[in-house]
Amino acid sequence: MPNAGHSRSAKYSHIAGNKPHEGLRAFLKLKWIAVLTLICGIAVCLFVFFYINWLSSQRFECPPWAVECTTHPQIVFFKRNTAVLQGVLTTAYHIGIVAIAYSLSLLAEIAMWPLHYHKTRRLVDIDSYLAATRGSILSTLRSLAAARSFGISALLLITLLSIASQQISGILVGWALHPANVTAVYQSQYERGGGLGLPFMQYFPGPAPSPGGIEDGISLYTIWSASPNREPLPETRDYIVDRIKLSKIGNITVQAPRIQRNVKCMPQSVNLRSVDDAQRAVISYEVETKYSLGEYSKIHTGTTKPWPIRIRRQPGLTSWVDDASILSLTRSNMTVIFGSFNDHIENSSTTKINEYTNFSSLACNIDIELQDDTAMIGRMKTPDLTSASQNAGSINNLTNSFLLPIWLGAATTFIGGSVAGLQPTYGKADSGWPSPRYTNYGPVQSWDNETTWNMSDISEFIDHSQSAIAQGIAGSWRDNADIITLSSEFYDSRIATQRTYILLIPVGIMVIAVIGLMVSNILAHRRLNMLEMETAETSVLIYRTQNDPFLQEKAEIMTLDEFSTLRVQLKIADNGEPRLAAVAPAFASLAGQHLESQP
Repeated sequence: MPNAGHSRSAKYSHIAGNKPHEGLRAFLKLKWIAVLTLICGIAVCLFVFFYINWLSSQRFECPPWAVECTTHPQIVFFKRNTAVLQGVLTTAYHIGIVAIAYSLSLLAEIAMWPLHYHKTRRLVDIDSYLAATRGSILSTLRSLAAARSFGISALLLITLLSIASQQISGILVGWALHPANVTAVYQSQYERGGGLGLPFMQYFPGPAPSPGGIEDGISLYTIWSASPNREPLPETRDYIVDRIKLSKIGNITVQAPRIQRNVKCMPQSVNLRSVDDAQRAVISYEVETKYSLGEYSKIHTGTTKPWPIRIRRQPGLTSWVDDASILSLTRSNMTVIFGSFNDHIENSSTTKINEYTNFSSLACNIDIELQDDTAMIGRMKTPDLTSASQNAGSINNLTNSFLLPIWLGAATTFIGGSVAGLQPTYGKADSGWPSPRYTNYGPVQSWDNETTWNMSDISEFIDHSQSAIAQGIAGSWRDNADIITLSSEFYDSRIATQRTYILLIPVGIMVIAVIGLMVSNILAHRRLNMLEMETAETSVLIYRTQNDPFLQEKAEIMTLDEFSTLRVQLKIADNGEPRLAAVAPAFASLAGQHLESQP
């Protein structure tokens, strides 16, 4: 048998040239399948990563409003076969991880020889170590608990990480493929324009003629006052833009006309003249105003003088324009009176009508000016879109822009619709918004609900009514030829690119571990002058213990459990081959103490 060992040593010496680092080369030549498995495993994992990463860069679906948006045919195929393809990718990635782990396992087995050199170990401990390097979690934990050196502990931790990577590979692929809300840039078409074709008029019997944009605004206010959450983009209600359209396309920064408003209110008494209108069956009061459009008013009222208005004697808030003037092509100033029968208006003047009825009135000076400004909708993340606002319109794009400030300032006087030609009446809705009232509440003696209108209620009423009119104006009188393309950020359900990189983490760690074990094995074998690098298969272990008569003797008289507790230590023979030698019980403890003290 010594001759056989000598011939085996000579065989490896011829291949390796008696150099430890060439011993690795010789080992790899004999175990070329490990190299091929490592390369294939890395290639498969990288293929899965690059494919999923490519999927993350593709649009899975185009919004209906988006232009110049297409979906790759591969994405259509993936969406139709998501479950099958996810299973294929998961299986492929797992096979790749297992292939890399196989190479790591072989290198861990090779490391057993230098790591256990001159250390006393039980056979059962060596079995546990080898089982750990081959993927047994329980054996890894048991060996880790019994490890008495940093090298063995570090290698077992690497092995444990390799096992964990194999177990969670499917979870990682599933997490990488799980759709997330991802911000993407889309293009959409926007029609610039807006405006009105008629000036604001006020008279009895009303309502005065109003353009389509105003009618749209009245309808919108009726809807929003009942359900405020249906108002789109309330944070940009001061802008004359189509908020209904912009609310669908995501985050965007645009240039648009903005309503600059300044409101100052003070108490003001009102002279009410009772009107008995039996024909209309409505008790009303007439109020003189100073507002007139001169010759334009004559077309509709027959006179250039200011035309009086009428208000009905019902609980609730009403309003009318007392006077107005155009200060410039973009600015107007007006006085709007807010009044209420038997309701209380904060800071108002109260006029006693009779023993049952009081009338509270408040005059608000409303100054409206249009200015071009920038509206930011949502929180932009794309630098190119954040730094430059897109021109969704300007004052110059508005038709008859000089008429708009008066319409906006007078919004509360017509937003609720007229009953019997009288000024609108409003009550507080459950939402807190003033809501149009069209019904008769009976004799004044039966009114028992006195409502208080605070200054905040008046201010919000002006704000909300102007918001609805601005939306109506933006949606009318558009120039069909003035269509622009807007770029916006939209939250899309797709694969998140940053998630795909998690697939590289276990691959990278395991490849680094393979390289580290390869280098450490070369250095350890060189330090111990071990000429051969080999794994620890059963045949190798038997071969390394064939010349130990003590083990042969004990194997004949001991049970298997007793034999597994025998202690052995690894030594280097004169020919550079490792040997497992038994440690007799009589001197095992002393030998163990001596050998453990070895560096």
